[in-house]
Amino acid sequence: MNLFFNISAGKTIDFLYSIYFIFNNNYEELFANLDADSNKNVSKAIEKLSKNVDINNQKVHLLFEKNTLLAENFIDYEKILHMESSKDFVDYLKTLDKDSIIQCIVNTLLDNDKDDENHTYDKPLTRDEVNKLINDNEALLNFINTSKLSQDLKWNLMMFLNYTDEHMKEIINILENYSKHFESFMDKNKVFNKFVKELEKKINEKGIDFLYEISNNAVNFKDCSQLYISPMFFNSCSLAPHKIEDKAYVLWGIDFEKNMKKFAGTNEFEKKINIFNCLSEKTRFRLLELISKERLFSKELAEKAGISVGTVTYHMNFLLTANLVTIQKEGQKTYYTFNREVLKSACDFLNQNFEL
Repeated sequence: MNLFFNISAGKTIDFLYSIYFIFNNNYEELFANLDADSNKNVSKAIEKLSKNVDINNQKVHLLFEKNTLLAENFIDYEKILHMESSKDFVDYLKTLDKDSIIQCIVNTLLDNDKDDENHTYDKPLTRDEVNKLINDNEALLNFINTSKLSQDLKWNLMMFLNYTDEHMKEIINILENYSKHFESFMDKNKVFNKFVKELEKKINEKGIDFLYEISNNAVNFKDCSQLYISPMFFNSCSLAPHKIEDKAYVLWGIDFEKNMKKFAGTNEFEKKINIFNCLSEKTRFRLLELISKERLFSKELAEKAGISVGTVTYHMNFLLTANLVTIQKEGQKTYYTFNREVLKSACDFLNQNFEL
C-alpha cells in the first residue's frame, strides 16, 4: 500500500466545519455533551473568523443549519477529497444548476422525514415519487409545509426554492469572501502547522501501523492500494475514514490522538474499565444497542437516536477506542458494526473478578 500525506482535503473539510460552528455557535456546546475537552485554540479561531462573515445571513444559515444539515447533501466527498483549497469548493457550488440544488433539498427533506411520526411515508419513496418532488414545485412546497421542520425553516426553504438563483449567488459571494480569510488564517495557524509536522513525522516513522494503533484496529484498509492522511483543525476530535474504490482517505482531527489515549487506557484492566465507561453514557449505550441489531450508517443512527450526525461521529470515536465498534466507509456512507466479541470479553472479565 502506498501512503500519502495530504493537507488539502482536511483543510477543505475544515472550511465547512468552521462555517458550521460559526453559524450554529455550538462548538463548546457540542463538547459539553461529550467527555472530550474542547480545544481553546479552535474556540478562539471560530470567534476570530466569525468576524469575517455575516452570521445573521439566513441564506447561509439555512445551508449549515444544524437541524437540517442541508450542506451535507451538497457535499460530494469523491470531489471534495481531491480539492486543493476552500476556493475549489466555492467554485464547485458555482457549477450546480437549479435541478441539482433542488435534488439536494429533496434528499435533505427525505432524510429528515424518515423518523417523523406525524408525517412519514409508510415505505421509501419510489424513484418516480422522488422525481415528482423534484420536478413539481407545488408537490415539493406541500411536502415542506407538512414536514416536521420549524415554521422559520419552512419559510426559509420555500423562499430558497422560489428564488434559488438569487439565493445561491448571495451564498456563493459570502463563502467566496470568507474563503480568503479562512485560507489566510490557516496558513498562519501555528498550532495547526505544528500538529501537521508532528503527525507527518509519526506517519513516516510508523506508517499505517500508527493508524491501526491509535484507532485500536477499528479501521481496516489492508485491501486498499493507496491511503491518504489529511489533518483537520476545526473537526478536532474526529477520525473520519472514507473509501472510494481501492483508495482510502482518513481525516485526522488535531485532538483525536490525545483524546483516544485518554479514554483507551494503557493496560488490560484500564481497557476493560473503558468499555464500561462507554456503556455508562446513555447516548453511547443507545448507539451500541442500535448497531447490535443491524449494521447502520451515520444518518440512520442519528435519526434513530434523535441526535445529529456530528454527535454520532464524536460518540463513535469513543466506542472505537474501546474497540466496541468497527467502521467501514462505502461511498458517501460510514457504516458502524458492533464488535460483539469485545463486549463478551468484558462480561467474562466481570465474571472472573466478581465470581458471578
